[in-house]
Amino acid sequence: MRQKIRIISIFVIIIATMYIVYALYDEYEAIRLNDALTQTYTQLTSNKTTTLVSENVEPDVYYTVISDGTTANATQSVILEPMISEEIIATPEIELPTVSQSMQVFLEQNQDTAGWLTINNTKINNIVVQTTDNEFYLDHNFEKKLSQPGTLFVDYRCNLNDYSYDQSKNIIIYGHKQKSGTMFGTLHNYHNNLNFYKENPTFEFSNLYETYTYKVLAMFVCRTTGDNVFDYHNYINLPEQGDYCFYKWLLNVRDRSEIETPVSADINDYYLTLSTCSYEKPDCRFVVIARRVRPDESIEVDTGTAYSRYVTIR
Repeated sequence: MRQKIRIISIFVIIIATMYIVYALYDEYEAIRLNDALTQTYTQLTSNKTTTLVSENVEPDVYYTVISDGTTANATQSVILEPMISEEIIATPEIELPTVSQSMQVFLEQNQDTAGWLTINNTKINNIVVQTTDNEFYLDHNFEKKLSQPGTLFVDYRCNLNDYSYDQSKNIIIYGHKQKSGTMFGTLHNYHNNLNFYKENPTFEFSNLYETYTYKVLAMFVCRTTGDNVFDYHNYINLPEQGDYCFYKWLLNVRDRSEIETPVSADINDYYLTLSTCSYEKPDCRFVVIARRVRPDESIEVDTGTAYSRYVTIR
């Protein structure tokens, strides 16, 4: 009997050791891949070249005129004003968005590429993907290989890469909270940390076409099960859901936020919601919500008026 117990114990130890080794290797591979992607992105974005475009002036149009003289015919060049008939003026087509050079490189590797997220003073400098469900990239890396850390991904219901006016008003991005700090492992730097918020009140997110700056509006921990659950991830097309829906969402966001921020919010603004696991209670999520900088608005945030708030997790 003791021999059987000893054999079983050794077998359990071997299986547990193999699991730990595999988990560590999986994490190492995730770090390696993320570092490689980050290095590529950094090189592509730091080596951007600016193409100089001349003023919008029509080029000179030249033609040759034969002039009769008492001697041999001579030629001379004159400049004519271009003649455009109103009858042949066509309505200009809407210009298609152009994929940025950095994103094009990643698109060639994975057509699910959706953008890039960077938050200063964290390890969040990651590729972001989007596919037809919210399951695949929970346990698959950018190369579509099985990987526990997964990949940061956009909710499949969001319209992210389209004309600006067609984008969803609230883009939801999910990622695991990894102990190594990869994925959203350092998103918790905002958790009950007024000093960190004051030093990092903004971050950048790029879709396939443009890079946007976002101002952090709120951060909170909430339950995903139980009574009166705040289903923050279902508020995607805020204007279409109506004024009542927007103000209900905003009231929850403000009321739950661990820090009172000076960032204003309007139904016509664009938002980014970052969501990861949190372990204060069962089935919790830590959520950071930010508002895109408005046209002609300064990216600066006066954090002097920000202050910490005591809130209960619910």
